[in-house]
Amino acid sequence: MYLDVLKDFDNPFSERGAQKIVEDYLKWKKDHGLLGMIRINDYEDENIVELDAAIRYVIDCEPSTCPNCG
Repeated sequence: MYLDVLKDFDNPFSERGAQKIVEDYLKWKKDHGLLGMIRINDYEDENIVELDAAIRYVIDCEPSTCPNCG
């Protein structure tokens, strides 16, 4: 599936390719997280691609529920 999604990339196992697939996944899930750092591990022998991505979320801090807002 990974290679099918990134078939137009010269190097689908690059950071750019990994970012693209995670961004597309977040859009598909209607998730408004912001993609931060990403790491890709390719286990060719096992036919597995592992993505480790930091997703950040912007939240509104409400004083009544957040002890750090004062």
